[in-house]
Amino acid sequence: ATGYEVYYQLFSNTPVSVSNTSNTTINITSSLSQGNTYTFYVVSYGSASLPSGNASVMLTISHQVADFMATVITVSTITLTWSPPTPVVPISYNINRRCRRVCESSVTSNSETSVSSPHTSTGIPPYSQCDFDLIGVYEDDMVAFNASTVTTPFTAPTGPVGDIIFSSVESVSMTVSWDEVPCNGRNGPITGYYLTYTNITSNTSYTVNITGGDNRMYNLTGLIPYTNYTVNIKPYNYNMNGPARQEIQLTPESIPGLISDLIQTNAALTEISISWNPPTIPNGIITVYEIRYRESTSTGPYTITNTTNTYYSIVGLIPNTSYTIGVRAYTSIGPGEWTNELFSTNEIASISNFTLVHLNSTTVQMNWLPIPGASYYIIYYSSEFDDDSMNVSNETNEVIIPELYSCLSYSFEMSVTIEVNEIYYEGPRTVPTVSGSTDTMTTALTVSTTVLVNNGGSITGGIVSVTVLASLLALSIIIILVLVVYITRTNINQKRKSDNDIVMECSPAYATTEFETNTADDAPVKDGPTYNTVQQTQSTVESVYDTTWPKTTTSPAEYEILTVS
Repeated sequence: ATGYEVYYQLFSNTPVSVSNTSNTTINITSSLSQGNTYTFYVVSYGSASLPSGNASVMLTISHQVADFMATVITVSTITLTWSPPTPVVPISYNINRRCRRVCESSVTSNSETSVSSPHTSTGIPPYSQCDFDLIGVYEDDMVAFNASTVTTPFTAPTGPVGDIIFSSVESVSMTVSWDEVPCNGRNGPITGYYLTYTNITSNTSYTVNITGGDNRMYNLTGLIPYTNYTVNIKPYNYNMNGPARQEIQLTPESIPGLISDLIQTNAALTEISISWNPPTIPNGIITVYEIRYRESTSTGPYTITNTTNTYYSIVGLIPNTSYTIGVRAYTSIGPGEWTNELFSTNEIASISNFTLVHLNSTTVQMNWLPIPGASYYIIYYSSEFDDDSMNVSNETNEVIIPELYSCLSYSFEMSVTIEVNEIYYEGPRTVPTVSGSTDTMTTALTVSTTVLVNNGGSITGGIVSVTVLASLLALSIIIILVLVVYITRTNINQKRKSDNDIVMECSPAYATTEFETNTADDAPVKDGPTYNTVQQTQSTVESVYDTTWPKTTTSPAEYEILTVS
């Protein structure tokens, strides 16, 4: 035969010529389908190119490779095995690979030639789906024997979440959201996130487990105003954690907390100095401190002032007065709550070393230690008949009070007055200490009476008698009045006299009239020759005044005796 022509017939269809060849062997690698039964005819030709006859054979085309499979699968490699096809074994095999990550649609392809079973395909991304085509290589043709689809397992994420975004940021809360992990860093399905937020100031952390890969938002509450927080988000695949991404966010300011340790550092008559510590929870930048004050017993408005320091001196206050003083802090948002305390100004000093000395029955002298800053001094003195006072210059520490009334009980007190903003404030009153007197503190009244007596003549004796009787009557009236006033005043003094009263002492004497005559002042003597003169004597009467009447001294009264011839 000079040549051969090969036909195949499927079922009862017309035979199809597939090749003319001079060889006695031919490979049919196309146009045939697996699982079908074909009848093949071979016609030989002679020299005249005429068919000389044919031969036929029936053949069923089976699957070329029935056990093409992946035997070992890792996160980045797949090992494939297969058995050679029958009855025609390829010269070699090629594998075409097409892979894509499960989370994306783009495909990467590559081909590996001259491979044999088993074969390991490498460089595959984790959690990727790959299609493999096994191709048999014959002399002049290649046959795709089989295809296989394999998915690599997942592993821990190698990429962090995308951008962290802060929204609705307020002083005590904020909303955190984030972008998903990029596909090339997931390495499997993301099943959740660990979110940790930390107060940088106190180094206090809280962690939240957020399940579900699509839950990428969380609201943080209970935050502290004006505080930096780190937010750390870590994705995970089941129990395998990926890398974290961290961002810092500052919460806005809020009103500040209470100031602390408000104390009085100094006090004067009209000034109170205070200090305090800033709020332990400032909630922002403290811009100013506001101070208010008023008298503690007042219900009126406060006086308001401010400072940027943590100390302040309040001036122009009233001495010896308690004040309610409050301090609060401000941020840009507004003021915090008041912290209030009660503080007092100093008392005006009392007069010290205040002494009193009797100079005489109507005059006293006072001495004291001067007080710096005094405007003037006030001396109060009173008796049962009068209350009086006098202002004393601040340039002296001694004063003499004259023209008091003897035999009266006086009380003395002294205070200092200071001036603040054209307002005068008086300090407490002080009672003096009485020192030794320089006199007996008595006032004497002298009454002199002259009596003329003649030895003979009844007229002379009558005149003398009348004169003496008149004098005695007048003197008796005076004595009675003095006694009445004295007793009355004594009773009043006993009722009104206090422990601090000073008594202007007087002599306990009564006014009397004294007649001095010759030792023979009886009838025989009078009739004698020696009784022809008038014996004059001046009796002294010391009277004590316990009234406010002016002190006077009665002048001597002289009486002329008429002589009858």
